Amino acid sequence: MAAVEFARSRVIALIKDLSPEQLATRPQGFRNSLSSLVVRCAGAKASFAAMITGQPVAPDLRSELYLDQPSSPLYQPEGETVTTLEAKWEKAHAVLRSALAAVKGDSFDRSVVRPGGGHSFTLRWLMTLITFHTPDHFGQMVMIKQHLG
Repeated sequence: MAAVEFARSRVIALIKDLSPEQLATRPQGFRNSLSSLVVRCAGAKASFAAMITGQPVAPDLRSELYLDQPSSPLYQPEGETVTTLEAKWEKAHAVLRSALAAVKGDSFDRSVVRPGGGHSFTLRWLMTLITFHTPDHFGQMVMIKQHLG
């Protein structure tokens, strides 16, 4: 959980003073913007929680995080601000935090299924993915912000 909390504070601090235009900018050579990456990470948090609990992402959160939109390249949300992105991040973070709190040590070898069906893997593997998913995208976010000047 410490890695999840660390990533949370770093992402919010990185976008803190940016304009909607800066958040939506895709610098030359990059497929994504800061807003698309922040929303992607928030959506992943909600999806990870769904895998842990076996319950689908709530329809309102699913819509708010654009989980039905294309993910390659990442969906480019329009009109996002630091305030809207932070609110989405916090909602998804709370959902993940709640799901993680319910995890018991003896359940790490149980199978979890990716939302929408398909891939199945152990909760242990998912916990590793949760730990590294946002930090991986955070590196991309840092590079994009450097290109913004």
